[in-house]
Amino acid sequence: MLISCDTSFLVSLYGNDIHSALALEYVGHKTILSVTPFIHFEFYSTLHLLEFRKNLKKEEVATRIAKFENDLSAGCLIERSCNLRAILRDAKKYSSLYSTTEGHRSFDVIHVAGALHLDAKIFLTFDKKQKSLAKNLGLELPF
Repeated sequence: MLISCDTSFLVSLYGNDIHSALALEYVGHKTILSVTPFIHFEFYSTLHLLEFRKNLKKEEVATRIAKFENDLSAGCLIERSCNLRAILRDAKKYSSLYSTTEGHRSFDVIHVAGALHLDAKIFLTFDKKQKSLAKNLGLELPF
């Protein structure tokens, strides 16, 4: 069963926040996570933004990126090839259906569209609005 995640999950998985223990416990069962190039990019961008805001030190960012890349190399994370044009087409449709009533951020819609494009069954996120969108579109949410 294909499992996809969003950036909030990855930040917790490779960090130390209120959701980190849950993220680590979930992947501790030898779970292989699938990510899109969009999630890969936003994970890096988020860490660099946290450094800019002085929430993380440069060394912490480097360590988290190294762990992420090691997990990609080890096969714990798999960056799946995907049709970015198709994901954006679907994201536009989902945005028109749900963003005006629920206020979803663009990348949150893109991540859910990407998970659906990859045929994921489970979606991991700690973002409440994104959970709502994923549930509305038929993805399973374990927490």
